[in-house]
Amino acid sequence: MADWLKNKLTGFRNLEAEQVATRDIILDTIFKYAGVRVPPGALSWRGRAVCLKVKPLEKSEIILKQKLIFQDWRKYLGKKAPDRII
Repeated sequence: MADWLKNKLTGFRNLEAEQVATRDIILDTIFKYAGVRVPPGALSWRGRAVCLKVKPLEKSEIILKQKLIFQDWRKYLGKKAPDRII
């Protein structure tokens, strides 16, 4: 029983590490192309869309550069890359 629980907890830790890595790639790419530093707490998911809680001016800059951002996301994240920015 203890081994089963240990295996499940290890799986959750691996999943969390993968989610953190994905989030970091998304935030770094936005900063790289749009020059906007988005705090990790301002990023959320809605299905395959990324929701950003930033100022309207910053969001406009991100939307203008979204083609380059999406290309980079697909390169690094593959099928896990978001399809939209909200």
